[in-house]
Amino acid sequence: MSDQATLKGWTIIPTPQTMQHKANIALLPMCGRINEARAVGDDRHILAVQLIDDIRAATGLEWDIATGDRWPGFITLTTFDEPHAHPSGAYTLDVTPDGVTVAGADFEGVRNGVQTLRQLIRQCGAALPCLHIEDRPAFETRGYYLDATRGRVPTLDWLKHWADKLCLYKYNQLQLYIEHTFAFDSMSETWRGSSPLTPRDILEFDDYCAERGIELVPSVSTFGHLYMALRTQSLRDLGEFPESADESFVFINRMHHHMLNTSDDRAFDLSRRLVDDYLQLFRSDKFDICADETFDLGKSRSEPFAERIDVAAMYADCAIRPCRHLETRGRRPMMWGGITLEHPEILETLPEEVTLLNWQHDPQVTDEKIRAVSESGAKQIVRPSVWCRNALLPCHRRRLAQNIPPHDPLRPIIRRRGHAGHRLGRP
Repeated sequence: MSDQATLKGWTIIPTPQTMQHKANIALLPMCGRINEARAVGDDRHILAVQLIDDIRAATGLEWDIATGDRWPGFITLTTFDEPHAHPSGAYTLDVTPDGVTVAGADFEGVRNGVQTLRQLIRQCGAALPCLHIEDRPAFETRGYYLDATRGRVPTLDWLKHWADKLCLYKYNQLQLYIEHTFAFDSMSETWRGSSPLTPRDILEFDDYCAERGIELVPSVSTFGHLYMALRTQSLRDLGEFPESADESFVFINRMHHHMLNTSDDRAFDLSRRLVDDYLQLFRSDKFDICADETFDLGKSRSEPFAERIDVAAMYADCAIRPCRHLETRGRRPMMWGGITLEHPEILETLPEEVTLLNWQHDPQVTDEKIRAVSESGAKQIVRPSVWCRNALLPCHRRRLAQNIPPHDPLRPIIRRRGHAGHRLGRP
């Protein structure tokens, strides 16, 4: 049915589980109205406004919004009669000549149905195909990881633009990664000159995401990738290699590991302060401590400690301490799984509430590491990333190109059609 839809000039992303396409057309009236039931839980009628904006952009028509049974609309947004009988995020969409109805199991379900309708309006304008859709999410967590550190720092307006795009394609989680690009109090040496995001930015963006059904999750490097912080006069002494603090600034140097000296209790105090300050700005009960690419463990200042215990035990200590701290704050810790999977014995020592973010970005990736975490009983979220920096989705054509012989005539076609995405943000 999705192939048929594509041939007719429209498609829906992601493809609905059930779609019945009918022959008729539903024409949007010139003086239309959207009736959004209060039971949807959309207090500011954001979903109705999204539809009105798309109708205006596609047709030039100006529509109204109302609620209640005395203000019927051509488009109705409502909940199922028995919402608890359906999984969270499930929805139905009915487009008929007499009107359009989106019904959902909850706010997320209505949101998902509205996004499907928005995609149709953007492609079809005022003449919508008549159809019946029944759909529900294939994955409970549909997340996007946005690096707000390497390259230009995104403005709040650009972040909102990106949240709108993620909402349109039914993502429900966004992690915002920062190193030196947030204005922590008493750390101006670290973020000076970077146009950092501020607490007010985060508060406003958190509200903006929540209104669109997206959970904004904080993500902070807590003991690795701290190049800018460990170059400062006040914090350099906490680094594993303080002698490298005055090296010339180049991007390649910044991408090196730049770890805190984890054998120094002052380093953990710094990590704990970053966590405590940042988590208060988010409504999410999750917090990503990162903890990836800690290849400098035991290489310099912490070497005496590494001689007493092995590196795997050092890493476990580095990761478990902030995770335990987060649990005392009522948060559910997350961390990248790359280093943990180099030392599988660590999986048995992690707190039960920790979720591993299993980043798989090699074009030749197998499911070996995913199975290892699953068999250990630890929680994980799989993070596919096939060369998708600066793009909304992984570049599958590059992935396919890796498996095509060098002289195959299809290879240059795939290369031409691949794209590197785009970069937007603060100049």
